[in-house]
Amino acid sequence: MRSGQATRKPLFCRTIQREEGRKFCRFALYTPGMGRPVSSDASVRLAPVAPPDEVLVRFGGEAACALWWNHGLTWKDRPAGAIGQIEAANENVLVALLEDACLRLHAAGCAYALGPLDASMWGRHRLVTAPGTRDPFDLDVDTPSWWPFAFRAAGFSPVAYYASIEHALAGTLPGAELPDGLRLRSFTPTSADLRRLHPLLEHAFAGRPGFVPLTSSLFAATVGPYRDLVADDFALVIEDADGAMVGFGLGLPDPDGETLVIRAIAAAAAWPRLDCWLLCTLAAHAHAHGFRRVVHALVPESDARRLCETTPGHVRRRYALLAAPLR
Repeated sequence: MRSGQATRKPLFCRTIQREEGRKFCRFALYTPGMGRPVSSDASVRLAPVAPPDEVLVRFGGEAACALWWNHGLTWKDRPAGAIGQIEAANENVLVALLEDACLRLHAAGCAYALGPLDASMWGRHRLVTAPGTRDPFDLDVDTPSWWPFAFRAAGFSPVAYYASIEHALAGTLPGAELPDGLRLRSFTPTSADLRRLHPLLEHAFAGRPGFVPLTSSLFAATVGPYRDLVADDFALVIEDADGAMVGFGLGLPDPDGETLVIRAIAAAAAWPRLDCWLLCTLAAHAHAHGFRRVVHALVPESDARRLCETTPGHVRRRYALLAAPLR
């Protein structure tokens, strides 16, 4: 928030309280500004991880967003709030909406606002900073080109950068051998595998901006939309000699029929190079199934650079998550 705004009062304001916020989330699971369907089946959507604490509607419905501040989100060891499910008719309207959202989060005791962010990084988050020349892939983030300017005008700055990396599947793919003592199998979306996957993903994502630990029930609800989309060759688990899950990779075929979109790769701390091995293996499986390319989606830029050293690729799109101090 820019200095001197604390006394400005919201205009044309309607605030929806928590219970009505549940209804908002139920009927606004797919917002054009925040994401795309999980699959070509329009009935499959990604919902926010938790109902918002409040929903703001501004300017006669030209702008709206959801706010979360009671879910343990922090930034720089201070309480933070999330701004997500954003809809805005134009840049000026979005600036005013974000400023009002920051005022509300500050009143709720937050020291920072993070956005775009649906509750936490387990929900939809990020905005597009460099869209590239290709169409968005399935479940990609797809936000208007003027969103970064509106966020900056409202006092936000990037705190994390991401990229989607495209790897062409032509010719001979890099080979990789699984380290001794480990075994590969297909992931099964059963309760048992989900219980074992939960701590592995929490370890992999901890420390990222927007991270909040999830209860087992919330984790199951978060990954639920993917259950029916899992294919044996594109959902892989690596186990150690004791049967512990130490690696996980998930790819989802894009409706274009030519692209496998890798949604998640995670490795235990004791096996940090397994993410490279999983990327190579998913690419090899995609190649065997006739796909022309793999897109490793929404990867932190530092990880993207390292993984490209193993499987060469190029940046297809760039994204950012932003934060603003509240005072």
